[in-house]
Amino acid sequence: MDSSTGISGRVDSGFTLIELLIVIAIILILIAIALPNFLESQMRAKIARVMSEQ
Repeated sequence: MDSSTGISGRVDSGFTLIELLIVIAIILILIAIALPNFLESQMRAKIARVMSEQ
């Protein structure tokens, strides 16, 4: 039996559920940090556009 195979004989490769959940949590945290800044910059751009049209 190969050293990379488990008891059932299949290869243990890929990510565990906990690893995937951690990556998803990190991505969500980054989105939560970036989204308010992005929305604020969009609002400032709209205000600047309206002010320039007057």
